[in-house]
Amino acid sequence: MADEIHHRCNQHCGIGIDSPFGPENLFHFRIGRVNPNVGEFFVETMKESDAGIESIFNYNPIGINGGTALGADAVTPPPISIPTKAPAFEVYGIVSHRLFYTAGVMGGISAGNGQFGNNSKDLYARVDYKFGGMGFDGDMGGREAPEKNWRDNSFRIGAFAYRGNASGVNFSTTVSPGNMVNIQDDHFWRVGGFASGFIGDLNVFGVYLTGKDTLRQFDPTSGAFLSQIEPDYHAFFVEADYVFYPWLHGAARYEELTPGDRTVPSIRTGTFTVSALVRANVKAMLEYQRDLREAQNHSLNAILRMAF
Repeated sequence: MADEIHHRCNQHCGIGIDSPFGPENLFHFRIGRVNPNVGEFFVETMKESDAGIESIFNYNPIGINGGTALGADAVTPPPISIPTKAPAFEVYGIVSHRLFYTAGVMGGISAGNGQFGNNSKDLYARVDYKFGGMGFDGDMGGREAPEKNWRDNSFRIGAFAYRGNASGVNFSTTVSPGNMVNIQDDHFWRVGGFASGFIGDLNVFGVYLTGKDTLRQFDPTSGAFLSQIEPDYHAFFVEADYVFYPWLHGAARYEELTPGDRTVPSIRTGTFTVSALVRANVKAMLEYQRDLREAQNHSLNAILRMAF
């Protein structure tokens, strides 16, 4: 488990330093361009679905009255729900087999389109604890490992926080045809919790996240300050994965997003996936995704994954 966490934490980074001092697994470090480890738990649990968790990672919080939609619905500004892939320094580790922690300092975001970010530093942290099952470092507490290694009767719970600063970064936004303003996200918070439970062949897990943004509007010509609002938004998902056979898995996920602009309805999505391990390193998936507010907005996809 410790090796898995270390590999997972280092797959996006420039340099990984593994336990240079102190007790084994207590201190690990990442230095370079990384995804902040606050959301790694969510990615880790997405083993049986191809569709991303849009309500958590792809929400666009920028808008005249607060964010209205997912980032995929707009080319610019890009979403900054939880910033990704920026220069950072991060420490993480395992305490007494059961407690996982991480904390980091990250470079500020940019508005894209060739714009640079500011000189501020974002801060983030996460902690989670696991009851029962295998410890984060593979420790079994003297018990025998289960014959069916996906069975890990346990309960895991944790919390995370991210504080960012996008002051000085202009997000050009249309107010009305031919009328634009620049919006700056002066500072923002992302706070949430998550839980995961294993019972036999069933794994149920979920995440709740709340975000708050300080949005300041400026005249794009004169740069004069116009107004400020502090909208918040809320997102959560819950998913159940089931192992029918070692080679055949099923997953069902419900996610909901309440945007910062309360004049628009919440976004509700259902995702249902069946995946089969055709042979070693080859997985076939059939996935159905549906907008639970707009019935005509749905998709059915066949996916083939290969790893070498």
